[in-house]
Amino acid sequence: MGAGRKLQGEIDRVLKKVQESVDVFDSIWSKVYETENANQKEKFEADLKKEIKKLKRFRDQINTWIHFSEIKDKQALMDACKIIEQEMERFRIFEETKTISFSKEGVGQQPKTDPAKSETRDWLNNTDDLVDAIFNPSEDLIGLQDVAYLNIPLRKLVMETNNFSKEYVIAKGGFGLVYKAQSEHGTIAVKMLDPRFGQGEREFMMEIAMLSAYTHKNLVSLVGFCNEGDKKILVYKYESNGSLDQHLHRKDLTWIQRLRICLDVAQGLKYLHDDIGTQHRILHRDMKSANILLDENFRAKISDFGLSKIALANVPCTILISEVCGTPGYCDPEYYKHGILTQKSDVYSFGVVMFEVLCGKLVGVSKHLDEPFSAELPQRHYEKGTLDKIIDSNLRNQMSSASLNIFSAIAHQCLKCRGRDRPRMNVVVKELEKALVYQQVLFLE
Repeated sequence: MGAGRKLQGEIDRVLKKVQESVDVFDSIWSKVYETENANQKEKFEADLKKEIKKLKRFRDQINTWIHFSEIKDKQALMDACKIIEQEMERFRIFEETKTISFSKEGVGQQPKTDPAKSETRDWLNNTDDLVDAIFNPSEDLIGLQDVAYLNIPLRKLVMETNNFSKEYVIAKGGFGLVYKAQSEHGTIAVKMLDPRFGQGEREFMMEIAMLSAYTHKNLVSLVGFCNEGDKKILVYKYESNGSLDQHLHRKDLTWIQRLRICLDVAQGLKYLHDDIGTQHRILHRDMKSANILLDENFRAKISDFGLSKIALANVPCTILISEVCGTPGYCDPEYYKHGILTQKSDVYSFGVVMFEVLCGKLVGVSKHLDEPFSAELPQRHYEKGTLDKIIDSNLRNQMSSASLNIFSAIAHQCLKCRGRDRPRMNVVVKELEKALVYQQVLFLE
């Protein structure tokens, strides 16, 4: 026991050091591009190398621990390794793409260039996607309508939630708290944003703008909002079955229900990606099972539009240069690597969700597996023809082979490494409709 506690203490110490080192690395990374002084830039680059060496040592130590059978909960160790690998990849790109503009001589130097953007340009030059416009989006692309009619006085919400009583809390997350309450609109979900967790004015206003301007049966319904003092509150129609991630492990969630949920989400994304009767397309940017809500009939609604981006619809291919955002495990690798966000980024994230639905596992969870569930795992099994090894055992006897084959094939295509090889959402919708029909035929038989 004493040795075990000592080992755990050492693990905790190293994990803390990893986070500290990552924070230092990120701080130095920013300074490299902010400074105009060549000598300072050179010093910051040297500091980056030191931090990378330190992170590599931590990674090697953590990998050793991961193979210790005595350590039962290895998730934190694997998460730390993943973070370190991401920082190492950033540094590798930095080293490979440095130009003469980073030298201190200054003679004949080219305009200062961010290495990540330099690689991005190379990637764009090699892509087959038709690109008529690359731009940084601004929220005035979708004018904030007069949404005063959606404003709900704080005093009313205080009354409906019994002064935001903890007894009314139904969910907690990185955004803050969600309360369930009764109002003149029926049962509502009252989401109070906590600014300490990164929920700012931009995310708050984007959610209101999106859900007041765009309505669809597969998007959550915004009832109203409150913006009084330091309180930022969003009020939605309550969806009684919570979020999809809470149901993936359930034995009573049938294959037909899962197919319909995926089809609902695909139709919602298709609506966002299409012209939808306006001059804009919407890129969700944080598609994951936790952001899919289920109503009393287990019909799906896409939620959480705070990170969404708005783009013009009248171009062949919508591409935005954007800060990388979203949730690890669901993030498009091209978006993560190049900072390029496209409709195909949402497609990739949805592919991850589809395999979660098929396997009954959440990304990052290591239950009954030798490694955490990730996009790479079902891809490998699909390509080897061994997908049946990781399919949710509760579903195997329910499935039509044709339905499974169509579903897994389109999910596999969604997870292609290159965005141009992934299908558009209208194609995904058609394939899921076919998968559902084949399953319904089996059910009728």
